[in-house]
Amino acid sequence: GNAWLGRGLCRIRRGDWAGGREDLLLAAAIEPERSLLRSYLGKAYAEADATKLATQEFGRAEFLDRNDPTPWLYSALMNEQHNRINEAIRDLEKSQELNDNRSVFRSGLLLDQDRAVRNANLARIYGEAGMDDVALREASRAVAADYGNFSAHLFLANSYEQLRQANLFDLRFETPAFSEYLLASLLGPADGRLLAQPVSQQEYTRLFERDTLGLSTSTEYLSRGAWSQYAAEFGTFGNSSFALEQDYNWDPGQTPNGSLETRQFSLKFKQMLTPRDGLFLEVLDFSKTSGDLAQRYNPQDAIAGLQAHETQEPSVLIGLDHRWSDTQRTLLLASRFDDDATLTNPRGRTFLLTDTFGNIDNFLPTDLTQLYSNHQTVNSFEVQHLITGERLQTVAGFRFQENTELVSNQQSINAGNAPNFESYFGQQGTVLADQSLSFQSIRLSPYVYEYWRVIDPVLLIGGLSYDYQRQPNNLLVGPLDAGTEIQRHLSPKAGFIWTPTRRLVVRAAYSQSLGGIDLDQSVRLEPSQLAGFVQSYRNLFPDSLVGGIGGARFETADLSLEYRFPTGTYVALSGELLRSQADQMVGGFERDLFGQGPAIQLDEQLRFQERSINASVHQLLGNYFTVGARYQLSDARLTSAFPDLDPSLPGISSTDRGVLQLISLNGSFQAPCGLFAGVDAQYWSQTLHNDLAGIPGDHFWQLNIEGGYRSPRRRMEVTLGLLNATGGDYRLYPINLYPDLPRSRTFFARLQLNF
Repeated sequence: GNAWLGRGLCRIRRGDWAGGREDLLLAAAIEPERSLLRSYLGKAYAEADATKLATQEFGRAEFLDRNDPTPWLYSALMNEQHNRINEAIRDLEKSQELNDNRSVFRSGLLLDQDRAVRNANLARIYGEAGMDDVALREASRAVAADYGNFSAHLFLANSYEQLRQANLFDLRFETPAFSEYLLASLLGPADGRLLAQPVSQQEYTRLFERDTLGLSTSTEYLSRGAWSQYAAEFGTFGNSSFALEQDYNWDPGQTPNGSLETRQFSLKFKQMLTPRDGLFLEVLDFSKTSGDLAQRYNPQDAIAGLQAHETQEPSVLIGLDHRWSDTQRTLLLASRFDDDATLTNPRGRTFLLTDTFGNIDNFLPTDLTQLYSNHQTVNSFEVQHLITGERLQTVAGFRFQENTELVSNQQSINAGNAPNFESYFGQQGTVLADQSLSFQSIRLSPYVYEYWRVIDPVLLIGGLSYDYQRQPNNLLVGPLDAGTEIQRHLSPKAGFIWTPTRRLVVRAAYSQSLGGIDLDQSVRLEPSQLAGFVQSYRNLFPDSLVGGIGGARFETADLSLEYRFPTGTYVALSGELLRSQADQMVGGFERDLFGQGPAIQLDEQLRFQERSINASVHQLLGNYFTVGARYQLSDARLTSAFPDLDPSLPGISSTDRGVLQLISLNGSFQAPCGLFAGVDAQYWSQTLHNDLAGIPGDHFWQLNIEGGYRSPRRRMEVTLGLLNATGGDYRLYPINLYPDLPRSRTFFARLQLNF
């Protein structure tokens, strides 16, 4: 039987599907009592869309060996491809429960890999059922079970990217999204679909793959005039694969001067140099033009005339994955990013200190017209070594980054700037600062993480990283300062995943880390999440309030309890504490009664804290329906102070606090014929405190509806929907993180094609 099985799989690999199925049929006929041969035959039928025959073979395999997880896995993947999502979830959960039964002939190490693959596929199917938070938790457990599982890393990358896309101005999730994407690209095989698309059925279906070319497109239109177009051409030829991607987005915006246009082109290439060596190459070309994208309590406060433009031409990433053995592998990543950014801001942030007879008697935040440009070159090199044992996994590495920035900054007083300050700044058109500076920063970061499965239900995680970072004093808030400062930080990490039963999971994590300067902090292989909780952010401070922050320190603490009932009910309760602190220099001007005085640098202390609670419940109803509810409470506090100035001066310190609540109710329907529909009702409520207490809060409902058709195997998907069906506007203060919600009733249409 094994001989016929092997020949059948080889024939399928060469593209002879009919001949391959004949060989698999003979294998099953020769040894009809072997469950595994029936599972492979069923999978071959499923690939040929012979669903009835495939179901029969899976049923026979399950009857022959009730402890074998394989037929349940293949049945789940087939059901997913034919829009039987709830059935796919149940089958894959059954396969997951049976996984350890393979320990008779599988080592503990390979059982962890089996578990990771099942978790990754299950995470994807949870997402298709509309249970995104359940999916994210499942993928994080897949990474913990087997850090080398590329499918789980890719799913996490796509999940974090969705969070990033929900709020394009706040860059909080850029670092984990890009870091997980890099890991997936290096760890994965030479597969064009992996390079071009979200996580697909990997690992267990590779025996049924063949060389191929493919095309994937997605087009979306919003009734406010926004539209996006994505297209990817990809292919796999033996040990080589490629993906050519183009992505274009245009949005006129929902606020005054809120337009956004982005273009991105990328070429990705993966070559297996030997069975143990994989080479990855990516070339990126990117451009972005926008107005004022910052979130504001009152949208009418958007800055008219603000224009930002950014280009990367081109950026290059090169990676190498070398397997020393089944338990050890080394990853190398080298990259170079060339980024040009220009900003015209009629209301650029600065500060005025008035001096009367040698005494500072007033402190006034004010605005000046700013013309700013930055040519940034980021060179990064990182080496990471993975050791995977039956009880221990080790992730150790070293990262070196060098960042060179050529910056020009011009500040002047023009119409609408610095009202009533002409006596200090001069007449309209006066240029107050005209600078051309060069900055260079360096970062050295060794790190080590240990994953120790003490006993089967308990996984302990510990880590330590050290950062040496030389960074500019002030390259953002003019007048700028060319000096440098050095930060050294030792960051402990700890976490655990406890699974007392197959239905109950308890996770916890604590971490400290140091943020980078700019783009550099997102180019990393070092683990960005711990026990499924993000530990490395691009920024925790609200970008709409304080802008970019370099060298901020992060502290995170998380706890989550998750339970899955036999009735298809999923319950989770989690709490999170995020803290960040930064001491930065900002520019300002000191002026006496005669309008004379120097440009100065001020030491600003920023502190941010966010406490949040999340509770969710999801329920599978029969084979076609899913319903869910989620509650989220976020309490954010931002404090700012200038410690070197007289604390009695007005405006020297401030404390802002916002409490945001979200109640989300959703339901979805998916039929095997391909029709689907979904509804999501969201209630938002925000109250403001401390120095924001004088600003009224807001509370409102938003209702989103969608429906469409999805063909078998996802060849085509058409979606029509209505966002914010109630049509009401809102006012939320951006101290709390929230997505860019539609401000009026918005119709959307989406077409996706996959060949």
